[in-house]
Amino acid sequence: MRRMARGLSFGPVLLCAAAAVGREMPLGNVFLTTDELVLPVRADGPVRFAIRDLWGGVVAEGAAEPKGDLALIRPPAGRLGYFTLELDGKTLTSFAVITPVDIAKMPDNPFGVMCHFAQGWDVDVMPLIAKAGIGSFRDEHYWAHVEQRRGEYIFPERSDRYMKEAARLGLDPLIVMSFGNKLYDHEDGPSTPEGYLGYARYGEAILRRYAGQVRWLEVWNEYNGTWCPPAARADRPRYYAEMIKHVHGYLKPRYPDVKLLGCACVHVPIPYLEGVFRRGGLDYMDAVVIHPYRDVPEGVELELRELRELIRKHNGGREKPVWATEFGAMAGLGRERASYLARMCVLLLSEKVERMYWYLMRNYQDFPDMGLVEKPEHPWGRYAVKPPYVAYANLIRQLYGAEYVGREAYRKYTRAYVFLFRRAREEIRACWGTEPVDIELVTSKPLAVVDMMGNESTLVPRGGRARLELGLDPVFVRGAVRSIAEVVAGPEVIADSAEDFDAREQGKASWYYGHYDGDGQGQGDGAEPSGPYTDDDFEPMAPSHDDWGYFWQGPGETWFRLGRGGGHAGAGGPRGAWPVRRWKSQVAGKIKIALSVGCGNQGDGIEAKVLVDGREVFSRRAGGRSPTKVRSDLEVDVRQGALVDFAATPGPDRNNSYDSFDYHVRIYLLRSDTAAPAPRRAGAE
Repeated sequence: MRRMARGLSFGPVLLCAAAAVGREMPLGNVFLTTDELVLPVRADGPVRFAIRDLWGGVVAEGAAEPKGDLALIRPPAGRLGYFTLELDGKTLTSFAVITPVDIAKMPDNPFGVMCHFAQGWDVDVMPLIAKAGIGSFRDEHYWAHVEQRRGEYIFPERSDRYMKEAARLGLDPLIVMSFGNKLYDHEDGPSTPEGYLGYARYGEAILRRYAGQVRWLEVWNEYNGTWCPPAARADRPRYYAEMIKHVHGYLKPRYPDVKLLGCACVHVPIPYLEGVFRRGGLDYMDAVVIHPYRDVPEGVELELRELRELIRKHNGGREKPVWATEFGAMAGLGRERASYLARMCVLLLSEKVERMYWYLMRNYQDFPDMGLVEKPEHPWGRYAVKPPYVAYANLIRQLYGAEYVGREAYRKYTRAYVFLFRRAREEIRACWGTEPVDIELVTSKPLAVVDMMGNESTLVPRGGRARLELGLDPVFVRGAVRSIAEVVAGPEVIADSAEDFDAREQGKASWYYGHYDGDGQGQGDGAEPSGPYTDDDFEPMAPSHDDWGYFWQGPGETWFRLGRGGGHAGAGGPRGAWPVRRWKSQVAGKIKIALSVGCGNQGDGIEAKVLVDGREVFSRRAGGRSPTKVRSDLEVDVRQGALVDFAATPGPDRNNSYDSFDYHVRIYLLRSDTAAPAPRRAGAE
């Protein structure tokens, strides 16, 4: 017998539709296709409603007549995805429809989520983890809570509660050994052999308490970032390598089947990781852990490729598993975060990341919008569903059990991202475009196209070919395809600041990295500005690195630099020190500059400037009291050999506090006075 839908718990939010009672909605307002899909609303008269999908399209509208004081709204059957319910033009709640899965039948499920049950979360959100098809969650049993007297291990009741519920639901816990304990060395962490032994014994206490349930222990969290003892801050790679060596030496002989996960570093900091590996740390971890937070997913595959190469270098040419135990979207609306999640998961899978954990399961404290669902007290309902939850559930249903084969339709400056997976004999392609773009598929049979929310349509080929338009929201294409190519339309891309970036060689792909103080009279002479900027104003930066990565370093302040995705302005000179990303044009004609700049709202922000042969053609404030994101398309004429400078000032008061900025440039050729016409199609990689 089908289970009836149960009721909403809104407050009286509308004039003619008060709180829903009588029936109850499922937890999080997440329906399975095996449920009866009914939205009950208490009302004292006819209720006018509209139901919208993720993209804002109306999928149903009309009026519902209450019986007694209860109106039953029935959305159209057969639609999957995320929806909102509007009453009298105001959004009352969200709900979702997904297909059922059984995580007990999904061994080696690579998809996980971060939780904070150790911080007091109620375990009643756990069924939503399993319902999505997520097989594992990441959490903690804090060392300082567990061992308050040396050698005495008492686990808080909340620890036992969430571990018991996880076992009931069949969810695998990934436990982080965190953080320090004032009984050993320092409250921020151990730094001596005695402290490391105490830390290892705390790990043993976890394994004893939850014998057979904990199969993975993550040795610390973000040692390269916020959390490490004072003694380690001058050389974090050395101290981390020592710590994991001691933990491995104590735990592995006693628990050989438990995987010890190492590094757990924020971002993909290659210099830091190399420091740990060079000191032998790689030998004592079963997998390397990263937290690849970034503004856009695209580009993470390049970082992962570099990491895998580094692992092989220090591991006798052999691979070692990589886990991403945190990743998430720090900004964006619900649809944008859903798209981010799906794209990032595909990119991680394409570089053989063995397990991945979205941050965060629900909205929480300092991360008010990073969750898959809302807070428990949200007016739309307890743990009201959000778009990323549905995108994750759909991605799991599309790609669980599929093996990654390779990337297709690839070319330099590609707009199309097409990744081929295979499950048994079925071909599945995850596809999107960083800009609107078509792909052409050579096939004689109809293809199934599944959107980001799980809805399926049919793509019918004509003359043995089918064309599919892609955007930022990924789609999954199922069916056999003989070949696939990006259809190159519109202006040719001739440069990209991120894709072309090199932190070791000036002039590579016609990009140079330097600075000037903006006085128009040559670097550092202190004169007042008196004319156009010249080549004398530009001084090259030097290649450098720290634990976080490789970059170009300017003189003076430590943070005066340029990296792949942005940089930091300086305070020197009469107008402040401006980091400059310079592109030398290899063409003559008209170009389009697509510019994206971001800066936080602390401090006074920055000013993004574009100069062509010293002539300022664009200037816009970003951050501070100005918008934190600036996007612009700029068309200019250039000569062959023209110098196009992309600069960032420290703001009007030369205050360079909080002047870290994101900067991305893509350059298109609109009209060439010298170059041959660009090819119109690009083939497979």
